[in-house]
Amino acid sequence: MAANDGISSVGITIARDGSAIGNVVSMSLPSMTVSDVDVTELSDTIKKFKAGIIDLGEVTISLRYKQANASTVLGYLTARDVDVWTITFPAPSSSTLVFSAYPNGLSGAVPAGDGSESVTQELSLKLTGDSAPAFA
Repeated sequence: MAANDGISSVGITIARDGSAIGNVVSMSLPSMTVSDVDVTELSDTIKKFKAGIIDLGEVTISLRYKQANASTVLGYLTARDVDVWTITFPAPSSSTLVFSAYPNGLSGAVPAGDGSESVTQELSLKLTGDSAPAFA
């Protein structure tokens, strides 16, 4: 692999408490942010800030709609449990990203057209916990 090559998405999986999620067509990685705390004083002529609390963000998983999978995913949302999620990257990276999250959104899309595109669902996961996601 050349120094400027990225990791291919082929073979990447996501699992909830060790059970792989099927029919995944794409996913986002955690969108973490740090809040800004305004520490500007009345005598300042330029706004001043310091880093605040970390928001671990969300992961969105796009799934090809299949009846059994749709029921399972809906069950995740309605249970509202915080679970351990693992994104596994195949060789040459051979690493995992582990985080705690609960499902906080489920939506779907029915594409118009000639039938060449699949009906999809999107499951959003809100990361939470006492520590940031970790690569292993």
